[in-house]
Amino acid sequence: MPPWDVHLELMGRGLVGDVRLANKSLRESSWEVQLGLYGEMKQLWTEKGAESVSWIKGVKTGRNPGMWYLVRMNGPLESDENNKDGVAFALDVSNMTKGFIWLNGHALGRYWNTLAKDIGCDRCDYAGGYSAYGECRTGCGLPTQRALHTPKGWIRQGKNMVVLYEEYGGDASTIYWTRITD
Repeated sequence: MPPWDVHLELMGRGLVGDVRLANKSLRESSWEVQLGLYGEMKQLWTEKGAESVSWIKGVKTGRNPGMWYLVRMNGPLESDENNKDGVAFALDVSNMTKGFIWLNGHALGRYWNTLAKDIGCDRCDYAGGYSAYGECRTGCGLPTQRALHTPKGWIRQGKNMVVLYEEYGGDASTIYWTRITD
């Protein structure tokens, strides 16, 4: 059966036999499989969803895969200087690894912070045809994504609710607003 067939559930892939833990079959215990994430089901990125669970105070840093974070922080719009046209803001997530971020219930998007490869950073040569490996590179050894643009209409004057689903781990206490000017 080809892997694009409509009956993928009939293919013998993954765990197809009995699974044992400490020499006991998991079929005999209360083992369950849950589709999706608990935080998605609860919609933790909304005010109602965030209030429906107990959050642990403080920030767990380091390698904590599959962790939900709630950060309440003041918005950057409190000064007249920051409300001018031509001033934009982003949330700096450079100390996070890979995940998804919401601001006040709005999905800002995914972030995947890895270090740019340190290949060919010492040369800039624009002569001849285009080559992905022959052009000038910048930011080598630096994070590939530092911040996510935040539309001004989504930012509140007072406290803002930032929710993250982090796949690998990071330090959510270091998230901050960064100002972008023309």
